[in-house]
Amino acid sequence: MSDVSFYLSQIIDGVAYGSIYGVLALSIVILYRANKLFNFAQTEMATLSVVCMFFLMKKFSFSIAFGLTILISFIVGILLHFSIMRILTEQKKVLHSGQAIVTIGFYIIFNSLSAYILGDEQQPFPSPFSVDNFGVLGVGVSYLSLGILGVTIGLVILVYLVFRFTNIGLVFEAVAEDIGAARLRGIHASNVLALAWGFAAVTAATGAILIAPILYLSPSMLASVFAYSLFAVVIGGLESPIGAFLGGVLVGVVENLASNISFIGSELKFVAVALMLIL
Repeated sequence: MSDVSFYLSQIIDGVAYGSIYGVLALSIVILYRANKLFNFAQTEMATLSVVCMFFLMKKFSFSIAFGLTILISFIVGILLHFSIMRILTEQKKVLHSGQAIVTIGFYIIFNSLSAYILGDEQQPFPSPFSVDNFGVLGVGVSYLSLGILGVTIGLVILVYLVFRFTNIGLVFEAVAEDIGAARLRGIHASNVLALAWGFAAVTAATGAILIAPILYLSPSMLASVFAYSLFAVVIGGLESPIGAFLGGVLVGVVENLASNISFIGSELKFVAVALMLIL
């Protein structure tokens, strides 16, 4: 394989992996657009969802376990709002920064639950896509990368259509801008925020399920991924779902290329991404 074909192959893989960062960034943006809240526990919620699916697959097929996991993630997101976050939202004295600190508590709780259920050892996680490669004009492309791209792009298009052609996006923005005024207009703000928590949980869980076969399942599986997702959010913007996704793709490409450059390598790829963010 020539150098050009090799780096083209790395770019394609980087786009695929970056699309997962973009999906996790998208889950952060969904909740932020609804409540101006940054959820630090998003990736740990997603990790626990993958742990749940890991045990569900011992009794069910991959597709059934996936469907049940998505349903459970949605319900958990809604319950988190109605059980705890709703109380904080109703209190006018509680600032968004205070709510964000509560999500750090969620981070610790969900991480501890994953470690308690799964243990400290990494576990292999199956992928619905083959890891075999095929050639396109001399460039090696894996079925895994194409499968990841297909799922993530489909998810982003679905979110875009929901925000663009339904009232959900408009209602999210109305509640985030002024929850009191939204209620005066007849909007059930609490139900809207619960829906945002559910959507965000489902989006993050999907991204975590896609990347688990690559990273192997462990309680700290998404630690570095969370950092890359933050980079994606900063690049694309907290208000832009499409921007956050494209930011994740850019981060993935830079990370994958940097890890294959001799004087950078896997040890300094995070630094390369950070420098790209500064630029």
